[in-house]
Amino acid sequence: MSKRNKILVLILSPVLLAGFSLGYYVWKRYYYEEPVDHQAELRSTLLTYLAYPGYTHPEFSEQLTGTKAKLEVNQRDEHLLYFSIDKEAFDAAQTLRQLCIDPKTVEFAQEKGGYQYLGKYRFYGEKSLFFRFPDSLFNVRKGIQFAVEYDPYTYTVSDEELLGFISNKTIHWGNYYITKNGKELDPVMSMNHGAYVSIKDEPTIKRFTDQLIQGCQTQEEKIQVLLNFVTNRIKYSNYEAHAGSEILKRPNEILMSGNSDCSGKTILFASFLEQIGAEYRLAYMKGHIAVYVKGNFPETNGYRLNVDGEFFHLAEGTCPDFRIGETKLLDERAQYFIQFIQKVGSPSVVINNSTGVKFEL
Repeated sequence: MSKRNKILVLILSPVLLAGFSLGYYVWKRYYYEEPVDHQAELRSTLLTYLAYPGYTHPEFSEQLTGTKAKLEVNQRDEHLLYFSIDKEAFDAAQTLRQLCIDPKTVEFAQEKGGYQYLGKYRFYGEKSLFFRFPDSLFNVRKGIQFAVEYDPYTYTVSDEELLGFISNKTIHWGNYYITKNGKELDPVMSMNHGAYVSIKDEPTIKRFTDQLIQGCQTQEEKIQVLLNFVTNRIKYSNYEAHAGSEILKRPNEILMSGNSDCSGKTILFASFLEQIGAEYRLAYMKGHIAVYVKGNFPETNGYRLNVDGEFFHLAEGTCPDFRIGETKLLDERAQYFIQFIQKVGSPSVVINNSTGVKFEL
């Protein structure tokens, strides 16, 4: 190599290195996406449901862990899980292995005066064991499928399908509140129930819907059968209705827990309707929400809603055995004070029932 070429190489090398470094920085800063740790996502999802038993069913924990252990505390700041289990249900050779990837990391509480002390927590129960281990070592068993019986029907959801729900990939999602121009509408601060409705062909809701409508001949018959399930098989939750703040569940959480208030019953029924392609609207009232459906139903009760020249019939999810177009309610006041009408979608279209103004969420 000539002396002149050597000089050029010495000059250009730092320039090329600097250019490469700058290009790498730009790529890393603006274009590179960190690879998703799928196992960590799944672990977080399952632990979230374990920590909120009101969103699952009594057998969820045992189906997930294969043990009788109960998650008492999910200490996110310290990344520690605290479990309890009856001593009679504890199997020294199996229980910890089922729960924890490395059983040697498990710490047990010290008993004193009927209480068990571990870290900053005190647990009462002489007949129980209280222990903890790092959350990263929680044993996520592969291919778990959870089942909830609604004899003769069974709702099933896999661990992966739960991840789809909790990441909001299989519900419509969107704004948390019904808003216009970024501001909550007065006089009501209504939460966007349509955001929690499942999308069409969501696997778990579709499987269950197909069970419920088996043998139905017409769309109207399917709609009534689906409403019958919501009104008669999903228990009304007074706790959710009077919790002091709105509690919204995803449709899988309503089916797993088996209970909800008017909000959850509306979300679940709307999710069923999505699966059969039925036309419906959500009707927001003061302290209540309901579904109105389109179809060839009787009109003897007079509970109809005119939306852009099309008629929708009330399908009241909180009234057992409610027959669309026929059943008369003891308290009819709510339906006369509809504030917003929502067509669920991406985006959702909302009508202010007082002014007729439409806007998108």
